[in-house]
Amino acid sequence: MFVYQMAYQIFFEKGDLQNNLSHPAILLPLLGLLILLYQAFQKEPSKRWVILGMILPALLVLLLLFIRISGQNMRILAGTLPFLLSAGWVFWLFRRGGLKGE
Repeated sequence: MFVYQMAYQIFFEKGDLQNNLSHPAILLPLLGLLILLYQAFQKEPSKRWVILGMILPALLVLLLLFIRISGQNMRILAGTLPFLLSAGWVFWLFRRGGLKGE
């Protein structure tokens, strides 16, 4: 099961949306994505907020990756690899000085 399939089940197929959204495994990555969305529209995004916004969804992605690797199902790697590569690229750019932030 890919992350987008789980998100679809949480938002559209489950009965109680309030209980689904209040779980930390859902609330933290959602908060991280909202932080990233807000920072994307800032003239000069804050480096700290962008890093926090990348870390929160990464917790869920890394948890899913660990679960799938321990279950010897390597298909999930295809779903997590784009996020992990893009997060690594952003961290590399921040470290190199290619992205300016506060």
